[in-house]
Amino acid sequence: MALRLRGATSGYIELKAPASAGDNTLTLPVNNGSANQLLKTDGSGNLSWTNDNSGVSLSGSTNNTIATVTGANALVGEANLTFDGTKLSLTPPKNGNNDGFEIVPANGTTASSFKVLSNNNAGADGRNGCATFIDVNYYATSSTVLNVAGRGIDLFRITGGGDVCVGAVAPGEKLDVVGNARANTFILRANGSAPTADASIFRAADNTLAFATANTERLRIHSDGKVSIGSTETSTGGLLIDKDLTAESDLGDPNNYHLVVRSQSNTNTSKLGIGFVNTTDDTSIGASILHCRTGGGSVGDLAFCTSPTSGTTTERLRIQSDGYVGIGTTSPAVSLEVEKTIDVAWSAANSVVVANNLLRLENPSTNNSAFAGMQFRTGDGGDAHFGTYQNASTANDCTFYWSNQTDSGAKTLATLDTASGDLTINDGDLVIGTAGHGIDFSAQTATSESGATTSSELLDHYEEGTWTPVLTGSSGGSYTMNGGTGNYIRVGKSVTISFTLSWSAAATAYSGTLTLQGLPFSNGSTRCAIALGPHTSGIYAPSGYTHLSGVCDPTQASIYLTASDGENGGYTHSPTVASSGSIYGVTATYLLN
Repeated sequence: MALRLRGATSGYIELKAPASAGDNTLTLPVNNGSANQLLKTDGSGNLSWTNDNSGVSLSGSTNNTIATVTGANALVGEANLTFDGTKLSLTPPKNGNNDGFEIVPANGTTASSFKVLSNNNAGADGRNGCATFIDVNYYATSSTVLNVAGRGIDLFRITGGGDVCVGAVAPGEKLDVVGNARANTFILRANGSAPTADASIFRAADNTLAFATANTERLRIHSDGKVSIGSTETSTGGLLIDKDLTAESDLGDPNNYHLVVRSQSNTNTSKLGIGFVNTTDDTSIGASILHCRTGGGSVGDLAFCTSPTSGTTTERLRIQSDGYVGIGTTSPAVSLEVEKTIDVAWSAANSVVVANNLLRLENPSTNNSAFAGMQFRTGDGGDAHFGTYQNASTANDCTFYWSNQTDSGAKTLATLDTASGDLTINDGDLVIGTAGHGIDFSAQTATSESGATTSSELLDHYEEGTWTPVLTGSSGGSYTMNGGTGNYIRVGKSVTISFTLSWSAAATAYSGTLTLQGLPFSNGSTRCAIALGPHTSGIYAPSGYTHLSGVCDPTQASIYLTASDGENGGYTHSPTVASSGSIYGVTATYLLN
């Protein structure tokens, strides 16, 4: 049964009950409702107007809204979950930034992608502003298959060939990382050579690690732990630095050295060093080499240290910046200074104890005439040598030698035999350079005779030469001398003179006492007598005198010629002098103060 309502001019609207209708009464609402509203039953026959939320028609939007079932199986349009036939998007209005995600399938040309959106601020490529962007391109073989990007940059990429990059646009190796990488362990699987790259680490051989720059190997760690820099050799110890460098051209240029150790300190008292530890632990330094800075420009000293006991590293040798070398001192004042405190009194026995000596030169040769020596050179080749050689017969018998190099060859100047104590001057003189010094004979046995007293055992003077005797008088007079030479030898305080003289005329007869002037030294404090000898002519004793002689008074440098009467003790200073005469072969000795 149906109820048909006709229009005023044409047509009709028919309400028709089902063929088997139940007993239902529907009560219409009291007003017309709003546009596009629908009638809704409350289940008891009461109808009311309601909005269209059925999800049956979801048109009118660029992105079609996807319908979902909610409540009592009603279709509801989800405005935040859309699909436009190409792209599936979820952008819930959680914070007003349109955060969400998108899934875009591949279309045969463009790769599939998955985006996690942030602010939905995508650029022309659909990536800028995305927290995560994943491309899947299964059409690729060598190009990118999987790409993960975010915030406008590529994060992770895998190519069709299996190459992986992190942060790079396209991987250049199996794993390419732009930026820093961290791992507990890196394992190199196969041997290889230096790749074409700015810098690389590779396995040069089994169990061998190599480092390269500019496609050239620079450093290698061998399987036995040895390290080679600039070479692949392993013939040396733990570290080999092999490079064609020489510091000859400029010793001050760090680029000319195989190894430079540097400290960042600019303090003039700072020390930079290399320590040596020869134990299974590293708690103490056994020895070290230090550079001790003393001024700007790395100026400083070089110090060498050892440890007499554990933890007591002590400086032993220093080379100052001025080239002075000190052993046992940190401030040498000469080219080589050796300093050591030896609290041992001198004795012959102590002097031969090795530890009591500051310096030892040794030649271990078994040759019976082997020698150990030192060379001294001055100027452009003034050579002198000093040393000791072993005497052939006795192992503990040696001789000191002094020698030099001359234009005509080598020459031994002197030797000192340590067994006999004999000092031999082979060529040259023993020169005493200071007055009052000489050869001391105090080790000899002095006189012990009664009444004799030793006043000196020092031979401090030796001299020999000539002097000219002159015949004259104490108050004047001169004679024409026909030559006459005197000689003298002085040993210590003893002077021995000898002379011969002659005269041919008396220019002026002498007056006063007759004297011989010109002695080489003044007499001492004791008067001495001088015998004229048998060969005297031209000088006669006056009547009553029988002997002629000479006397040298204290402090005088002349001889008085006297005539005496022998046993009576009378004498005169006025002998007779002829106009010509001679005195032959006079020898006399007198003492100085």
